[in-house]
Amino acid sequence: MSDPLSRAGQAPGSFGLKGSAGLQIKPPKKYGLQKPVRAPAAAAVFRPVEDELDEAQETVGMAAMRQSRAAQSAAAAAQKAAMAKDASVYDYDGVYDEMSRAKERQRSALGPAGGVGGAAKAPERARYISSIMEAHKEREIQNDKIFERKMVKEAEEEVCTSNPVAPFTNTNKPSV
Repeated sequence: MSDPLSRAGQAPGSFGLKGSAGLQIKPPKKYGLQKPVRAPAAAAVFRPVEDELDEAQETVGMAAMRQSRAAQSAAAAAQKAAMAKDASVYDYDGVYDEMSRAKERQRSALGPAGGVGGAAKAPERARYISSIMEAHKEREIQNDKIFERKMVKEAEEEVCTSNPVAPFTNTNKPSV
């Protein structure tokens, strides 16, 4: 027969250990995107030699520099030609100032209130202030009534405490 297994499916006496005995250290967890590690590529057969590569890069770099110099000189020539045609071509601030002056002239022609012909506009008022003020006055009146009732109640309590026998009798009546 084969080795007997316990109910947990393990050999007796193994205590659930797998692998070698002793201290078992887990590899550290890696967080984030894990890119697969590629094996180094085999040497290319038609790969240029290092010296040839440097020369090729130099010639490409020199050609790029020549092209950029040509582009710079062409841009400078275009700028000079534009300035020769019109001196205010690159005067952006002057154009903006002229636009703002034209706007001001238009506003002054409309008048102080901005209407046609300078008709003065009625001053704007808050829409709901009148109803708010009325409600405030009503609340003040009600608070005054409540305060007066409290004062009357306190006065009655003072009379009751000073003369407990007859708090509301008229003492000025002549005796019969």
